Amino acid sequence: MREQALAVQRMQDYIDANLDREITFNDLAKESLFSPWYSYRLFREYTGLSPAEEGKLTHNRSCF
Repeated sequence: MREQALAVQRMQDYIDANLDREITFNDLAKESLFSPWYSYRLFREYTGLSPAEEGKLTHNRSCF
């Protein structure tokens, strides 16, 4: 389970660092070292949000 949690952290870090550009599932899969489908599933499981929802929340917080 630790490997999956680290993968989710890497994806969150990637989203935070790339708010100014379009991020694809393939981008996140490369960061997580898992397939796009499994990366998405892990992200939802650990955060309760889709990567797109996370990006919107992070972007909105950075505007303030």
